[in-house]
Amino acid sequence: EDAGVLATDVYGSAPKLQAFEGEVAELFGKPEGAFFITGTLAQRAVLHAHLKLFGSPDSRVFLHPTSHLVHHDCLRDGEAQAKRARTEAEQRLPGFNCELVGQFSQAMSAKDCAGLIRQGDVVVVELPQRCNGGRTVTWEDLQRISAEARRVGARLHMDGARLWEVQPYYDRPLPDICALFDSVYVSFYKGLGGMSGAMLCSDAATMAGSRDF
Repeated sequence: EDAGVLATDVYGSAPKLQAFEGEVAELFGKPEGAFFITGTLAQRAVLHAHLKLFGSPDSRVFLHPTSHLVHHDCLRDGEAQAKRARTEAEQRLPGFNCELVGQFSQAMSAKDCAGLIRQGDVVVVELPQRCNGGRTVTWEDLQRISAEARRVGARLHMDGARLWEVQPYYDRPLPDICALFDSVYVSFYKGLGGMSGAMLCSDAATMAGSRDF
């Protein structure tokens, strides 16, 4: 204050920002939230946090071949994207041991992960899947994937950029949907048409690790 620096000039720390983060976290039934300037940054940060806290050097990140973390541009030739999904995963997610599960043209299912995930792995589920026309995981499959991840000690992350749009499909409150996941990312500028930016919500330890990243 003596130097004429306002409290809001501290990166990532301001009363109104923390109030907003807390409001969104409460909306999803999560202990904490953090605003990120982009969803790409938010999701890479939380993957690093999950693996640092719970993983090991050989832990893997499971993704559907349509994942937005794999394809930044999802509105082009689906067949061509399907063929290069693994190459794009290696290029866009360096430092992660990525495994692609499921069929490009279909929604992710519990069968795609059955018997594959183990302790310390991270499973990413996108709701809905933009690259294949908005297909989305059934409620029953979400429950099965969540139960299996918890049984083996893996972490489950939601790429929920369009969670706002898919929530009516499940016809359940947002906290009930998010309760199946260890972490949730949402976008503000897509379906909501708001400002650029994203919110990441999870438990205190995972959020601390994500902020550090």
